[in-house]
Amino acid sequence: MTCITTPGHGIVTDTLIMHGIVKLFHVDKVRRIGDRYEICGDFSKMGETVEIIKEELEEYSRNSNVARYSIYLGKILDSNINVSVTDSWLKSFAESLNEIKDVEKAYTEDHKVRYKEGRSKSKALYNLYLPLGFIYGKYTVDNYDAVTKEYRVCGKCFSLSNLGLIFGTAIIRYISGNNANVTLTTLIPEDEMERDELLLIERFVEGKSENINIELTLKSVLVYALSFGETIYSFDSKVDALVWRLEKSGNFQRALQPEIFDITSLLDKIARLKSMSPDYTKILTLLVNKDYGDQSILDDLAEFLLFGGDYYRVIKEITFFINRINTLNNKVTKGIDLEKFANTFIELGKD
Repeated sequence: MTCITTPGHGIVTDTLIMHGIVKLFHVDKVRRIGDRYEICGDFSKMGETVEIIKEELEEYSRNSNVARYSIYLGKILDSNINVSVTDSWLKSFAESLNEIKDVEKAYTEDHKVRYKEGRSKSKALYNLYLPLGFIYGKYTVDNYDAVTKEYRVCGKCFSLSNLGLIFGTAIIRYISGNNANVTLTTLIPEDEMERDELLLIERFVEGKSENINIELTLKSVLVYALSFGETIYSFDSKVDALVWRLEKSGNFQRALQPEIFDITSLLDKIARLKSMSPDYTKILTLLVNKDYGDQSILDDLAEFLLFGGDYYRVIKEITFFINRINTLNNKVTKGIDLEKFANTFIELGKD
């Protein structure tokens, strides 16, 4: 078994690279070391994933509409708030996929230095677009002057971070006129995680990309994203969620500082809610509904599920919320069992 180390481009990029490697190779375990990862496994053979992505990118080169309907390339489009770079991004991705080889030799502690990655104008490197490396703007200071030097990485880092974005993140988008925000969530080991659980967390998030109708806080997006789809009851390993957001207002773009949440108990609470109160996800859907939604209630719900607190307040807020909607349109609330939801919540609050 060979062990490699992610290059040190920051927690977001290194996490995406880690997920890209897990998707392509037979990885036995991953250990998180600060903002980097030690990845151990067999890196001699890749699966068919790269060839599938290459075929889609080849189709995109002939017809750009293909990307919008692709479950793979569509994730890149959904993450991107700067539409003007889409074509150059996907062309670079196609080119960089040819450089995924010999990762066991490339990913050593000094990878970043050896490959001369960082602020650079080198055409041999690839621009790390905002969703892949949230902290890297295009300007830096050189001899007391602000100059344009984008953060650039090698083909391996670029292609693997894109694959990590596709297969290792859940994406939630909010768009209002010329304003938008995109929140990306990925699951990571708090310390160490083995193969079965690594594959499970990738399967859990890889197909998740959704537009919502109201603007949510990071913790609300996290709870919302983890509540739909396959139910994960527990892990042997402790699990964190890495969440980061990109915002666009007119021509202005920015990335918010990423946050890490301990979600080991959150996953258990969500699984119990979905099992004991089947209307839980229906209530969440109403909370983000464009006509009836209420961000503040969802925020209080997320606060309780993540950190504990006043569960009676959440029960009262949701009861009032559902009863209010019921007076406006009882068809959308039909069948919701508030008593069962409240009793489930009380049980969670007693833990």
